[in-house]
Amino acid sequence: MKCKKMILSLKLLIAILMIIPLVNAFGVSTPFWGEHQLVMAPGETKDAYVELQNMVGDEDITLKAEITKGSEIATLIDPSTEYLIPSGTRDVKVNIQVTMPKNVPLESTYNIEVSFKQVTEAQGGMMQMAGGVGTTIPVIVKLPTPPTGQAIKENEWNNKASIAVLTLLIALLFIIGYATIKKRKNVR
Repeated sequence: MKCKKMILSLKLLIAILMIIPLVNAFGVSTPFWGEHQLVMAPGETKDAYVELQNMVGDEDITLKAEITKGSEIATLIDPSTEYLIPSGTRDVKVNIQVTMPKNVPLESTYNIEVSFKQVTEAQGGMMQMAGGVGTTIPVIVKLPTPPTGQAIKENEWNNKASIAVLTLLIALLFIIGYATIKKRKNVR
């Protein structure tokens, strides 16, 4: 009984040690998910991005990007589709241009899937396993919403407040300047 538990524990330990090299030390994040969709109007072009990170380990990695779904509306726009992610980095941007067709119906939804595969070199004729990650950018087609009456009023108030503060600062500068000149004349 004790021998069986020991053999089972040893097998489990070996399995864990074999899996460890396959764990990805890199990841990808996007500001678009679920309810936070990329909102576009028919015929509109927007730039979006995802960010790569390499926060685990002390090795730099290179990832190759590919749009695996949604390539009819999305394009990788960086000069190269290979990205070097230094160790400890979490903000390597991958830029994507999204162009919505003019005749697309409102409320249409798209999912742009971007995948990344690790670029590895074979050493000593041995094949290395390469990991991969991916993310999805949800896109919805809507007409731009005009600002509401409340937003317009807030904007007008902000503009008036900015003008008032600027006027006060200019007046204060004139008063300080006048007092300084007056003081110098009185000293002579």
